[in-house]
Amino acid sequence: QDNPYAERDDVYRSIYSYGHRNPQGLEFDAVSGELWGSEHGPRGGDEINRLLPGENYGWPLYSLGLRYDGTRVDGKDLGISFKLSDIQQPVVDLTPSPAVSSFIISDSELFPNWRGDFLVGSLKARRLFRVDIENNRFITKETLFEGIGRVRDIEQGNNGEIYLLVEQGSGGKILKLIPVEAGSN
Repeated sequence: QDNPYAERDDVYRSIYSYGHRNPQGLEFDAVSGELWGSEHGPRGGDEINRLLPGENYGWPLYSLGLRYDGTRVDGKDLGISFKLSDIQQPVVDLTPSPAVSSFIISDSELFPNWRGDFLVGSLKARRLFRVDIENNRFITKETLFEGIGRVRDIEQGNNGEIYLLVEQGSGGKILKLIPVEAGSN
């Protein structure tokens, strides 16, 4: 209902926001009522964005990452002028780029310290990150683990279990995270 293009005939009615380079994950935060997305930037500039209706997220005019030839992404080569104030900046800039994949916003009772946090997978970095965002502002990023393979997908089950789809040289695996009991190592 809040899609500003739903009733327009001069654009695709399915557009909600634009300027996305390579979307990887999409999650709705049931607590805040906000829509979030992760995407690959060019060299650097992977992003987590709060997706707002009708807003421009920059690509191909602007990115915090660089083109593969090392030049800035600034729209000059396209001959398009724009105001930086018209482009939504990422809530989280992940530079250097870990090649973000999907993510969840955890509300798991099995992992109470992660409630409300973003659990973000990565392909190139082969890590699972916990990202704390409060009031739509980046607070901190923590690596939960690394080196088990490319974290392609992450999902939370109905009982709060957290599952990862991991790619390795030997094939794919589905892993289930198990909480550590209090007082154990």
